[in-house]
Amino acid sequence: MIASKTFLRVFVLTCTILLLPTFSMACTVVIAWKGDRVWVGNNEDWYDLDAKYWYEAPGKKESYGAVFFGFKGEGKYAQGGMNEAGLFFDGLYIDKVKLEKETRKGKKASPTHVFKKMLHQAATVDEALEYLDQYFIPFIKHAQMVIADRNGDYAVINVNGVTRRKLAKESYVVISNFPAEEIDPDYEIPGYEEACSILENSDNPGLEEIRQTLDVSHQNGKVKSVYSNVFDLSNQVITNYYLYDYSKPHIIDFTDRLPVPDKAVYFEELFPTRVEEVSTSND
Repeated sequence: MIASKTFLRVFVLTCTILLLPTFSMACTVVIAWKGDRVWVGNNEDWYDLDAKYWYEAPGKKESYGAVFFGFKGEGKYAQGGMNEAGLFFDGLYIDKVKLEKETRKGKKASPTHVFKKMLHQAATVDEALEYLDQYFIPFIKHAQMVIADRNGDYAVINVNGVTRRKLAKESYVVISNFPAEEIDPDYEIPGYEEACSILENSDNPGLEEIRQTLDVSHQNGKVKSVYSNVFDLSNQVITNYYLYDYSKPHIIDFTDRLPVPDKAVYFEELFPTRVEEVSTSND
């Protein structure tokens, strides 16, 4: 489905991530912008509740620090993240795409942490794609990756390269668990239409509108929206929520006080009563 609205550009992805040995399911990502302000929102849906985030300072040959998100037991594998330049990445599940021989030609296989390394090296979508171009990335055969920056640019890539770039005249675009290059796919995604409606009817999307889209698309069954984030790419601020309680935010501000480098911060510790509340409500 593709729709448009003058002056409002929105990129919504309802997705399942398949990046790592442990992968999350049925997440929702929203990218919206007007003028110079760029917002990103995502629900990360999974069975386990032990979500975490951590900050990594730039290394000697790296340019940018970044905050990453993941789960206990994954080590430093990241499901997504944002760097101090306002560059963001996340991914969504699609049917398997065959890695073409031409894709491998003249390139080396990527490291497992290639998207983390990308955030440490790049500030824009163009720079990110230039960095990734040296590799073929075999572990995203079931995924398409979304990269967005504070300038309002975005790109979608799969195992064979770029499948979609932002168009100059694009007002807003909605993408789900189908290849980004498809037009008017026939899929039904819970919360998808509601999220689109919120953004389509907003002349100036901001934190509240992004929060609303995450609320209407969250999951609360066996698979739950474990954590939700709203990224202000323009100002490098992340607002976190835990277990679809959108009334209690936690703020990460790149311009203020960053977390201690390499120290995992668990959402259960930030919101100590929320697990019990959810368990009680499901009894």
